[in-house]
Amino acid sequence: MADVIGKPLDDFVMKDFEGKEMKFSEYRGDQAAFIDFYTSWWGGCNGAAQEVDALNKEYGKQFKICLINIEDKGKDPCVKFIEKNKLSADLAHFIGKAPAQVGLKYIPHKVLVDKDGNIVMNSSVSKAQAKEWFDKNKPAA
Repeated sequence: MADVIGKPLDDFVMKDFEGKEMKFSEYRGDQAAFIDFYTSWWGGCNGAAQEVDALNKEYGKQFKICLINIEDKGKDPCVKFIEKNKLSADLAHFIGKAPAQVGLKYIPHKVLVDKDGNIVMNSSVSKAQAKEWFDKNKPAA
């Protein structure tokens, strides 16, 4: 997985809760993005989602931050997951599959992409690592 660092993230399709498809590149635009690929049934995803929510509260106006459920079971498990974890309404949430390139083997799986679409961090990205990168790469005001 380390060999993908610095390479462009392969584009992929994700859906909103109404089933509308969009490419990740359309969502990201020209901003850096932090993605947490998760499942609603794995307990380890709960704490990770709460950390992503905290990152979104602090950095969501400058960067795209989202959760992507990889189960493909519709919106119901996602809504229950959001409610159970008391996640903010403004945290972007989609349903989709991770691109094969990121080598998703474990969940949660986090990917940090710079404003040019290149992978900066992949797999076990901690909240502290993401915060450090966000602080160093904040867009000019």
